[in-house]
This record gives sequence, structure tokens and C-alpha cells, in this order.
Amino acid sequence: MAEELPRCFDPYLRYAIRSEFKNFEFFDEQESKLFLFVELKHAGLAGDFVRAMSRDIFGAEFGLTSPNSRHLTMRAYKRAIKPESFRAWNDNVSRVELSLPLKPTAIEKGAQRVRSASAAAPTSLLVGVIDDGCPFAAAQFVKWTAGVATGTRVRGIWDQNEDPARAPIPVGPDVFGEKPFDFNYGLEFFRESVPGVVGLNDWIQLHKRVNTIDEDSCYADAGFKTLKHQRSHGAHVMDVLAGRIPPSARIARRDPPSWNPGHPLTDPACEADIVFVQFPESCLRDATGVWLKGYVADGIEYIMSFVDSRITNVVINVSYGPTTGSHDGTSELEDKLRELVTYYDGTSGNPKLDIFLSAGNTYLGEGHVRFVRQTMADPDHVEWTWRLPPDNTVLCFAEIWMKKNHTDSVIVTLTSPGGRSSSSTTGPAPPGPPPPPPAVPALPPYTGAYAPVDWGDNRVWLIAVDAHHRRGRHGARAWELEDQGGGHRGGERASCLCGTYRSEHEHAHRCKAFVFRRCRMGGGSRGRGRLHVCRWGVRQERIACFSPGHP
Repeated sequence: MAEELPRCFDPYLRYAIRSEFKNFEFFDEQESKLFLFVELKHAGLAGDFVRAMSRDIFGAEFGLTSPNSRHLTMRAYKRAIKPESFRAWNDNVSRVELSLPLKPTAIEKGAQRVRSASAAAPTSLLVGVIDDGCPFAAAQFVKWTAGVATGTRVRGIWDQNEDPARAPIPVGPDVFGEKPFDFNYGLEFFRESVPGVVGLNDWIQLHKRVNTIDEDSCYADAGFKTLKHQRSHGAHVMDVLAGRIPPSARIARRDPPSWNPGHPLTDPACEADIVFVQFPESCLRDATGVWLKGYVADGIEYIMSFVDSRITNVVINVSYGPTTGSHDGTSELEDKLRELVTYYDGTSGNPKLDIFLSAGNTYLGEGHVRFVRQTMADPDHVEWTWRLPPDNTVLCFAEIWMKKNHTDSVIVTLTSPGGRSSSSTTGPAPPGPPPPPPAVPALPPYTGAYAPVDWGDNRVWLIAVDAHHRRGRHGARAWELEDQGGGHRGGERASCLCGTYRSEHEHAHRCKAFVFRRCRMGGGSRGRGRLHVCRWGVRQERIACFSPGHP
């Protein structure tokens, strides 16, 4: 079936289709919608694509997007990736990537609002933060007007969590929070109140005790789970980026630091307005970032919807560092970010947009391996070991990346601890009955090496290890992953191994034993070759690195 799919479908969407979304346990055929990040062949096709996908059976909804953009986000039923839609994809789309599907709630959309409208004049600098945990009631984010505290500097929060239990909070006859009218998932919270909807400023006042603010209750009553621990990654980033005391007053080469508050003339960020986008909890459990792309794209567009002619500069921090992908600047999301900063360049009445991405802080986690074939005398294959707990319940993927012109006759093979193999020439076997003992157990369904997909200038192979191995069918023995074949001199190879998705109710057990999976990758280049590997898993909602082996 994979050969019949539109060429623009990414490897994870292909995997989901082939496995019938069985590892997306919350996916419901009638209610859930796919969340897709779409790259058009050119911006002029946006109208054609939207019209082609407007049939009721597709249930397609499109997110807000900047003018003349090639990129858009889309939410639609599974019918939108069935054969009746293939012509629309083939005619209009160059790439489409899958984010975690959404299960729509019964919450109605909020009224259409102009986010750039504000009772108070906006600051010329707008700071956007896409992260986890926004302490909007904290003292360092108080807005001061003529020396008087007038509320919070946070103009808006968009909580992207789509959960039936996450609903607007009743406040007498009014509510706190509403579903965005243009994105139709999650809840947003504005600084100012409007009839029927309580704003952040008034919500903070409801939690005022004498002359102090009960921050714990303020966040807990609003359902912001991350802030119950009195610390969050988002709070730290907000404070560093736009807190009252700049980093220069905290880490200057003096003892002790001065701790002097910033001055707006030299440090405009210390009083700048802030817009915060809260990543969904389900995506944050997966540190590879593979499911977050659509949420990042929507988050930036949401922040930019607060801009008007009075704002001259926008700075957005995206706390997102994917461990998967090609890592060469050609990903769909990177193209989207370049498109945005090119359009918002400070000319023609547009503000100047700067986007900051995390540089990464997991270098010592041994999550990546790179192999470079220097000479013709070097082997034309690579071999490494991938170690997983034998009771691991995480669905695991490997990505192998190569430039298309260096991939002649490349074959990728996965061999189980029991000796069964899957080759990218045939793909994983469909579900079947278990063999009678003492036969070697078959690979779990949908486990193995998938046929390669051309992705821009690259070719990528996806290898999946299904969570079925938790039943102990393969024991603590070695898997082998082998890439062999021809290629051209000067070629490069890269691979990423990662655990990716865990259902809400699954937990990996603590265990000192490991499953050893020997991963072998050969060929692909007659000259230089490069291998890149990353490993990780999820243990009780925390990242647990899978131990590396060799080369």
C-alpha cells in the first residue's frame, strides 16, 4: 500500500496508515482528527488545496497562516488520507508531516476577537514564548504604568492541550478561558476581560489575599498542571528572556551580582508584553520532537496574531530541539521558520521577527552516533548495538538519512534477537499467527525496515520496533540493523534511533536487564559515509536514554 500513497506523505504518516493507527490508542475513527503540517509546492496553491479538501467527508479545518505562505496546518478525519484525496495531495503538496492526532472536545469556539486590540497601548517589543508553564501572576511579570501595578505583562496564553477535562472554568455567570476561534483546539486566555469571559488580570485579582497574590491557587484553579511544582521550564525561560532583572545583572563578573532591575531604555525586554503558547502534555512526553512540528507552526502564527502597527519587533523563543530528522536545515519546519523571518523583516510595515531555538543540552546523553567513511578501503557497512529494557513498552523508531544521489542499491535490514529479519526491499510483515514451538518467533506486526521515502534532497528509511516485544517473545538478545549496498564517492549517511510514542496509560517497568539489539548499517557510499544515531525512551513520564553500543 505504501507505494500507492502520495509521495508527499512523511514516513511516520505512512507507518500510521500501514499499522492502521493501532499505536495511537486514543484515536477514534468518528471523532478524532489527524493533525497535519502541510508544505505546498508553492504559495499560490493554497486556495486550490483548501477547496479540494473542503468535502464534508474530510472534515478539514485549517489553521491561521501568514500571507503568501507555503505552509499551513490542517486537521481532518482519516478519510482525508484515503484514495479519494490522493489527487489533491499529489497536485498541490510537496511534503506533509504527521503530528499527534487530536480528539475534538464538545467545547464551542470562542467569539471572533481581534487579538491585536488592547485596552493598554502595546509595548513596541513583543516577546513570544513557546514552552511549558507560564507563571503569569509572578511578580517579575507585573505590568507597571506610571509606577502603578496594573496587572500582568502576559497579553495572552494559548494552552494547546485538547482534553475533555480541559474546559473553560466557570466564574459565576462568566468563564475563564475559551477555545480559539481560528485554531479550534485547546484554550486561550486573554489579559483583558470581555463580557462573559474573565481575563488574566481579573483572574489574578480573584486570588488576591490582603496585599499578596496566592499564585499556587491562581494556577491550580486554572488547570495549569505544570505550575503545581512551583517551577517550570517555561517560567525559567520567561524570566531569562523577559524578567525584570536581566541576566547581565545576575551573572556579571562581580561578587555578588548587582541584581539591579533592567531599565526600559537599555533593556526593553524587562517591560515588554508577552504571549505564551503552552505545548500539549502528550507531545512533551516525547522528547524527540517528532510530533510537535504542527504545534510549533501554529504557536508562532498565534503569537504573530497579536501584532499591529505599533509593534516594531517580535522575539520568539521556541523551546524545541528535535533529535530526529535530517539535521541539515532542510526540514519542513525550518523552511516555515525561514519563510516567517523573511516576510517579517522590519520593512513594508511589518515588524522585525527573530526566532530563537534551543541549542540542545543532551550532548552527554550519547543519543547520536555519526559514521564517516573516509576511504575506499573502509567497510561499506556499519554496525552498532541498540540496548532496550526487555519489558520496554515504548514504540521505537530508527531513521536513516542519506542524500539521494548517494543511495544506489542501499538495503536496510533489521534482525531480531530470535534471528528473524526484515529488509527494506520487502518491508515489515503484516500480522499473522504465531509459529508453533520450537520455531523461531516471528517479528511483531509492523516491526522492521520500511521502504525509503524521498524527502527533499534526502532519502530516509524508517525502522520500527513495535511495543509487542514487551511480551518477552525475544528475550535479552541482540537485534541487528544492517545497511548495505552501493553508492557514490563522497556520500553521507545519518541515522536516528528513538522511542517515540507511549499511550497515556502505559508505563515502562524498571528493570536492570537490557535487550541488546545489534544495529548494522552498510554500503550506501563508495566514498565518505556518515552515520548518525540517537536513542531515548520514556520511563514513568521521564526521558530514559537507551544505552548505546558501537560502532
